[in-house]
Formats: sequence, structure tokens, C-alpha cells
Amino acid sequence: MGTKNYRHNSFTLNGFTLVELMIVAAIIAILATIAILAFQSQILKGNDARRRADINRIKIAVEEYEKDHSCYPPSVVCGVILTQPIYPYLNNVPCDPVTKKSYAYEPSCSVASCCPSWYRIYANMDYKRDPTLTPGIGPGSAFNYVSGSDNAP
Repeated sequence: MGTKNYRHNSFTLNGFTLVELMIVAAIIAILATIAILAFQSQILKGNDARRRADINRIKIAVEEYEKDHSCYPPSVVCGVILTQPIYPYLNNVPCDPVTKKSYAYEPSCSVASCCPSWYRIYANMDYKRDPTLTPGIGPGSAFNYVSGSDNAP
């Protein structure tokens, strides 16, 4: 009859051992972690670029409003359509891409009957190593980026 070859103390099969599979899984996990860390700063920079573009769109609409009304709008809120003072100039005021909240709009006066002579728009940028950021500015010192009218103090 034929000879039988038994291995009693071995877990070797016709494939990979459990230790080999665990090593491969660990290497894949390490490479995935490195990739995530490398691209995370690019994601933050992309969100910040979107914020700057949104603020620029708001600024253009606010400046067009000022040309027609000789003062800046008293408020600008994201997501509100038709009831915004800048509706004809900007159909939909953009919101922050991450928090989905309005950018902080600060006119020179907040009373409804006054005519603001300047404005500022504040945002919180995510990529903190940007040298153009100034931490602790704006209402409540909660923002790190500001843009506004040329005559804003």
C-alpha cells in the first residue's frame, strides 16, 4: 500500500501560515496609516481653498450691493434664498464646507436702520500651518481668517 506522511506538530497547509497573514495585514495597515497622514493635510488645504473661494464670492456680491445701495448689507446668512438682501447678486450664499454654518459677517453697524460703511467676513481655516492666518480674531476671538471691504479698520 502507499505510505502516508503525517505531521503531527505542524500547522503548515498548502497556503500561508497565520503568522505570515498577520505580517502582511500589519504591513498593509502601516502603509494605509502613512497614506492617510500624507493626504490629510491636502484635504485640510482643499477645504480652506473652498472657504476662501466662498468668501470671495460673498465679497463680490456684497460689493455689487454697495454699488447699487451706497451701503453694505446689514446681514449675510448662508443657505437662505430670496430673503437675503444680496439675493439678486448671489442666488445662494455659500456655507462653510465642513461645519455647514454661515461665515461670520460683521458690518460696521448692526442696527437695521443704519447703513454699514464697511464689513468683514470671518472664517476658521483648518490648516493651521498657513502663515497668512491670525488666530484669535473676530467675534468672540473664535476665528483665524478675515477678509473684508478695503476701508474696514
